[in-house]
Amino acid sequence: MGLNRPSRHWGAVAWGMLPVRAFLLALLATVLIWGRFLLPTITLSPEAQIATVHPGCRAGTAQLKCQAKFAVLNSLDPHAPAWQEGPANYFFRRARSRGEPKPSWNPYVGSGYLIALDAINAPTSPTRWFLSVFPGDHGRDVLVFLRFLLWTFGIVWAVGLCGAGVFLLVGVAAAAVVAPYAAAHVETVFLDVDLLGPWFLLILVAFIIGRLSFASAAGLSVAVGAVVGAMGFPQSQIVLCAAIGLLGLAAAPFTRGRSLALAACFGAGEVAMVPAWLPLVRNLDQFVSSRDVVCVIEKGFGAANFWHGLLHTPAQHVGATLTLVGTGLLLFVPGRWWFVVPTLAAMGLWIVLGLPHAACSLPVVAGARFGRHLIAHFEMLFLFAVGVAVQRISERVDGKRARVAWALFVAACVASLAVAAEAEASLRARMFACSIAGAVFGLVSASVRKVPVVRRGLFAMALVLFAFPPYFLGSLMPGARGARELAPLPVDLDPSTPLGAVQYRSEHEDRRHFSPGGFLYPNWSAAFGILDVLTIGAFYPVGYHELNSTLFRNWPHDPQHGIVPDRFVPIPISAAVTLEFQRVMAVNRVSLLTFGLRQAAFAEAPSPYEASKCQLLARSTTQGTESYVCPAVGGVGYFPEVVRVVSSRAEALNVLQMTSPADIIRLALLGPELGLSAADHSLGGAAPAAGRVVSVRRSGDDLTYVLEVDRAGIFVVADTYFRGWHATVNGAPSGISRANVAFKAVSVPKGTVNLALHFSPALF
Repeated sequence: MGLNRPSRHWGAVAWGMLPVRAFLLALLATVLIWGRFLLPTITLSPEAQIATVHPGCRAGTAQLKCQAKFAVLNSLDPHAPAWQEGPANYFFRRARSRGEPKPSWNPYVGSGYLIALDAINAPTSPTRWFLSVFPGDHGRDVLVFLRFLLWTFGIVWAVGLCGAGVFLLVGVAAAAVVAPYAAAHVETVFLDVDLLGPWFLLILVAFIIGRLSFASAAGLSVAVGAVVGAMGFPQSQIVLCAAIGLLGLAAAPFTRGRSLALAACFGAGEVAMVPAWLPLVRNLDQFVSSRDVVCVIEKGFGAANFWHGLLHTPAQHVGATLTLVGTGLLLFVPGRWWFVVPTLAAMGLWIVLGLPHAACSLPVVAGARFGRHLIAHFEMLFLFAVGVAVQRISERVDGKRARVAWALFVAACVASLAVAAEAEASLRARMFACSIAGAVFGLVSASVRKVPVVRRGLFAMALVLFAFPPYFLGSLMPGARGARELAPLPVDLDPSTPLGAVQYRSEHEDRRHFSPGGFLYPNWSAAFGILDVLTIGAFYPVGYHELNSTLFRNWPHDPQHGIVPDRFVPIPISAAVTLEFQRVMAVNRVSLLTFGLRQAAFAEAPSPYEASKCQLLARSTTQGTESYVCPAVGGVGYFPEVVRVVSSRAEALNVLQMTSPADIIRLALLGPELGLSAADHSLGGAAPAAGRVVSVRRSGDDLTYVLEVDRAGIFVVADTYFRGWHATVNGAPSGISRANVAFKAVSVPKGTVNLALHFSPALF
């Protein structure tokens, strides 16, 4: 029967509105390309691209059964989300399930870690909130879809404001939604910021053509800047600000300088979200970086890599942002948009060459990888500039000119294919198919005479196909192979299984865990609330890695920072039973061990990790694991038998290097940063307390012990020391001393003691 007349009328009215038309075209393109990954059976970006719970397969259910093999790597940097983002999503979900506020401290990785300051999980980020509510494959697929929808919508709307017709907008939407850089990094958190770039461009375009007053454009710029600031990830924010600054500077002659004011308004919006990034900046002195010790901002892609990317694998390199035809079309950019071209040139040089070495001395900025993060903003401007150039050409073409132009562009396309002769065969084939499609559209447009709108539209689509062949077909392939989707990992494990027993002992007995075989890869222990000893991050607490890298010579380290950039490899079983690593386990209070089935290895006597002192907890053929507890080590919070005050961290490290693991678990070295007050010293000063732990309750920001203390003195918590921790003893404030270089110690009185530790990092 069809739609009734009022429905058709309102449909026509809605379609006539550019924002609606742009959104619908962007939605259509996004659904066609990425929509199938919204199905509950396949996933574009499986969270377990590296070993999470089991090193051999993707595990699930409360028994952690092996449900699927690892997927083919679907993105250019597939491991990054599985190292930090995925585990954090589960950690936040766990806090939410217990009715706790979103934590700033993650006690389960690296003997305690500043999750609020890891540069990824900003407390204000809406995407981090979304993934904490919907963790797992499906939640991440939805986020990927929304990222590309917003990116494509902004670009299509901006080109539409310049007068582009539906045919051209369809082509631009199709190119934008599979832009090479974005499609090759579908999982990574920095896209939260990078893919918001088109919205400032949209505001600037609307202001230039008179659709927005300066006041409205300034207000919207502040709003977009605030959204970007809320997302976190300072690296991408710095790069986006730099890209917007370049654009505002280039547009200044065309806007009487007001584009610079709009760029400043954008920056003001970011600054307004200072709680999202200032805590990290203020605490940088307490971290070492996992990044390359060489200054990263001076490293561009280099001319050789640029041409390699252009000729060989344009789907994954900076060369994918350019084509010969697209570059030639930049000459036809209308005058009032010409400022985009020098901005593209400046960005291109920056991407290829990097910055001068002198810029490496700039604080904070020196850690930003401009070369990689600028590509998304370069692509955005390239898509916009080529789009408006195509619009200008198609408006002026008649039948004869269309045929001539068609012949010229076919020749240019053949030349482009010839230049790419060294590219992989499948990519050349796809580019050739795209060129044939463009030629067909060009031929049809040249033969259409009676309907100029159709002729111009088909001709515009032909030019778009010639300008963006790698965008259409080259870049989608790395992410086109869907993997099997799994249900999110459970909050609680079956306690009869090895890791389930470990989870129970860790939570109820305050015990720390380690797996030499890679079960519970670093950071994934947070998904189950299991205290562990390893961590992977962009930043590491100074004392913690100074301690571990000194005690264990094969702990990742470099001459300047004490760690190898930029990833942690699980310790093999052969290294875990060495005397050096036993010291690391002892000082971190590791008392739970998980091995592969029938692969358990223990230390030689005398040691708290010898076979006779460790008991089997559980063994599972389903999990392929077996777990043990070594009771002599005790919990994370403990009463030391020996307490010494040292004059320097170097002295403390030297003492620990010379002490056996059996003695380390009895020892506490205090100082040199003694935080004990006069009242604390009156309780026993630096003497060891004696007693027992009655109970312990742990959340992200709070750690509470109930103690029965027989002798007043020092109680130690092997949880990483960091500025922002506060202690109360029976409700009264108490000082905290650094213990064993990296951990915390508090003086406790005799009797029943309620010890409460709370973490609250200063914002300003």
